[in-house]
Amino acid sequence: MKKNLLNRFAVVWPMIQSSLEEPVDFLALDLVWGSGSRRLSGQITLADNGSGNFKFELPGQSGLADAARIVELIKENCQLYDTCRIELRQRGQNRFFAVDDRGVRMGNFEPEVLTPDQDISEGISSRRHYLVKTNEAADLLKAIGMIDGQGRLRNDKIRKYHQIDRFVELADPLLRELCTGQSELNVIDLACGKSYLSFVLNYYIREKLNKPCHFTGIDLALGVVSSSQQLASGLNYRNMDFIQADLRHYQVSGPVDLCISLHACDTATDLALAAAIGAKSRAIIVVPCCQRELLASSFQLPVLSQNVLTHGVLKARLADLLTDSLRLLLLQSAGYEASLIEYISPLDTPKNLMIRAKYTGKRDEQAISEYLKLKSLLGQTITLGHMMEETDYGCRSGYGQS
Repeated sequence: MKKNLLNRFAVVWPMIQSSLEEPVDFLALDLVWGSGSRRLSGQITLADNGSGNFKFELPGQSGLADAARIVELIKENCQLYDTCRIELRQRGQNRFFAVDDRGVRMGNFEPEVLTPDQDISEGISSRRHYLVKTNEAADLLKAIGMIDGQGRLRNDKIRKYHQIDRFVELADPLLRELCTGQSELNVIDLACGKSYLSFVLNYYIREKLNKPCHFTGIDLALGVVSSSQQLASGLNYRNMDFIQADLRHYQVSGPVDLCISLHACDTATDLALAAAIGAKSRAIIVVPCCQRELLASSFQLPVLSQNVLTHGVLKARLADLLTDSLRLLLLQSAGYEASLIEYISPLDTPKNLMIRAKYTGKRDEQAISEYLKLKSLLGQTITLGHMMEETDYGCRSGYGQS
């Protein structure tokens, strides 16, 4: 490639390197170089050994390397040819970068349309490892509207499919741990909505982990409860029940292994967490949705300049982060080991943070203290805080302090 064209491609390298250094949603880099009618291809994928390095297969060479070295290898190959096209595949988005004598082009591209007997993971990049494969789970995915009558993933459901499959991927280690020594998993979907996640997890636990399970979906809207029950009957999922109830008053009964909630809006996530904590669920996984409570309360944060909080966007994002911080502290204070991760690309959905918690039974006194300090600093708390202060959950006395 001519040197000036390589220089034009300079804007691309930081993007490529960034995707490699933080490969949360990274799937693969596919490369095609050209010189005249000659075409040579290469591919970069994550190494399977957990080292954080990448496996590269380039013209005449292959091996393992870190992110910086991968970029250098791509540059070295670019200098040998006249054109280059790089396809960056990530969950939720596919981007291409191309350079030739006309300059640089970049944009998004759709994955190729698959035939009914193909799985999405068998498309252009064979390295896309989906846990819920469209060919294996065809009956289920067709029933919930993810794929069409020909077995192809519907364009308007691609992002929802990525989100649910990524949820399953991140839940998998915890699910396997919960399965150990259990005759049957008891899973509760709080504020279940259309229950897509419950249906997919039910399929995965029963047919992939080969473990008996029972699912209960709870939602305030009678319509989605009725449609979910009909869908379960149509799929012959006799181990699924759906209940119309208000989580403010509903008490989860019996031993619970896992409570889940996907995009329960605003305070519904707090209600779901409160119900899960009250049931002493062995594990909790939630992905919060819109979070307006703190924002609407006109919270204060004296440590920041008032000028900062006059910017609506900054105040809204800060309110979201503070809300999830309070939730983590409250979970920890109730005897949970809790963490917050970005579970999917923000390009797929801006509501992309996942809270995972595992019950230890050990109350975190420091978390209670930090919660009280943050509450005092803000002059406010969230619904989960109010609910936990009004009930014992094994730590009422700690919240009673000010």
